[in-house]
Amino acid sequence: MRTCVSVFQYQSYQELLLALIEQRKQNGKPFSYRWFSARAGLTSPNFLQLVVKGKRHLSGASVEKVIEIFHLKKKKVSFSGP
Repeated sequence: MRTCVSVFQYQSYQELLLALIEQRKQNGKPFSYRWFSARAGLTSPNFLQLVVKGKRHLSGASVEKVIEIFHLKKKKVSFSGP
């Protein structure tokens, strides 16, 4: 079953990331924090996990990798809310 996450329904990017991770798993695609870090070219295998927990923040370069890996559209990502 294929579901689609709407970036507009989340109050924080941490919540959005968790939903994107869950969507990827539900769609039968591989995901682990180590997999993400390797794919994004990050040296820390748990960087995204720390971001999701609120212990780290995404840099501009990290955001670009998230957009690429989760196949997001930049127009939606730049939405800042009300």
